[in-house]
Amino acid sequence: MSQRLGVWAFVLLSGLMLLTGHLFGQTTPACKAETPPLAGMEWQTIAFLADDGQAAAELRVRVARTQGQRAAGMQHLCPESIEENPMLFVFPSPQRPAFHMNNVHAPLDMVFIDPDGRVMELHLMEPGNSLTSPSAPISHALELAAGQAADLGIVPGMRLHWRAEH
Repeated sequence: MSQRLGVWAFVLLSGLMLLTGHLFGQTTPACKAETPPLAGMEWQTIAFLADDGQAAAELRVRVARTQGQRAAGMQHLCPESIEENPMLFVFPSPQRPAFHMNNVHAPLDMVFIDPDGRVMELHLMEPGNSLTSPSAPISHALELAAGQAADLGIVPGMRLHWRAEH
C-alpha cells in the first residue's frame, strides 16, 4: 500500500511541477529587445531590383556576417524587435544551410538568394523545431517578420542590390 502511495505522490508532484512551469512561463525563455549578437551587427541598406533594373523594394537590414551572428539570428528577440531588425545572412561561399526556429518568438519570412543575387524562393517559418533549407545553394538569406516580404513586394526572380561595406 505504501509503495502505491509513493507512486501516486510522485505522479502528482511531477504533474504539478509541469503545470506550474507552463503557467509561469518557465518552459520558454523570455524574449529580449536586443541580444549581444544583434548589437554587433552593422546596419546596411539593400534593395531588390525588378526585371527592368528599378528598385522595387529598399530596406535597412542588420548584416549577420560571422558564424556566431548567423547562428544566433533572431533567437530570443521579441516580436517587435524582429519586425524592426530585418536580418541579411551573408555566407562566405554558396551553401545549403538549415534554418531553425528554436527560441524565435514570431513567425518569419525567409528569402533565399542564389549566388547570382537572385531571389530563389520564399518560405514562411513558424516558431518551433522545424528546419527549413533552400532547394539549392545560396549566398544570402533574408529574415523578416512574417508578411514583410509580401508587403515589400519581394518575389522570386528579383535581384539583390547591395554594396557590402566591410
